[in-house]
Amino acid sequence: AASLPLIPVDDPSNQDLSYDRNYLRAEILPRIQSRWPQGLLGLGEAALQSGDDLALLESLAAIDGNLESLERLPLKPLVALAPSRQANILRTWIKRHGALMPPKARLIEFIRQLKTAEPGQHPELAWGGWLISRYRDELWWRTRPDSPAPEALLWTDKTHSIEYSPGKSIHLVRTQATDPLAIGERWLDTDWLIRTRRPNDRIQPQGSAHSRSLKNWFQEHACPPWVRSSIPVVEIEHRLACLVGWAVDRHFSPESGEASWRIEQTICREVS
Repeated sequence: AASLPLIPVDDPSNQDLSYDRNYLRAEILPRIQSRWPQGLLGLGEAALQSGDDLALLESLAAIDGNLESLERLPLKPLVALAPSRQANILRTWIKRHGALMPPKARLIEFIRQLKTAEPGQHPELAWGGWLISRYRDELWWRTRPDSPAPEALLWTDKTHSIEYSPGKSIHLVRTQATDPLAIGERWLDTDWLIRTRRPNDRIQPQGSAHSRSLKNWFQEHACPPWVRSSIPVVEIEHRLACLVGWAVDRHFSPESGEASWRIEQTICREVS
């Protein structure tokens, strides 16, 4: 900066000792340096070592558990490990969400419950605005619902995404006709209704000879109850066409040689 024609600006807040960072820099660090001349060097080395240790723990968590999905975590590999490695996997998973860490005692208790719970029980770890819930053989990441179910919306311009709920939107991307979630391009010129599921909804995915109720379909695909109500439904010409991210009714699948599109969801996560 000294070699550039810049005028330095002194921020008065840098001298305000009511801020912890300023008090540490002005009062604490000079005393450490005076008492232990090598103290700051030792602190720096300890900080670097801590960073290396954290990176190793995150690498170990990636080996121990399948952390590819932010939404789900397989349970069987987790419960087979020692409690310390279980906690490391969960902390790494939580960190990837940008969430605050839960209290240590509650995390340990949750790990204990995962090992002792009967198949029909659903242990849950809740803290801040987040929840981790067990459903069948997986752990599911959840956020506490803070808004009512969204109203039905008409999606006319498919070249732009549409926000159907605060922080949640859907958009179209090109895909292959073999994609089980592909929709044929012939449907893009029609208006699409984005809504939540209804009691009489039915779907007939690719490969199914008959349609079935959404309730039965969700049970067959191990979709947790709290997820079902949050999945946006796309209705085309008064018929359920797509459960976004889960299934497409075969009536709306691409025909031979037809361009194909996939509906994807974007969720903006807020860190509290």
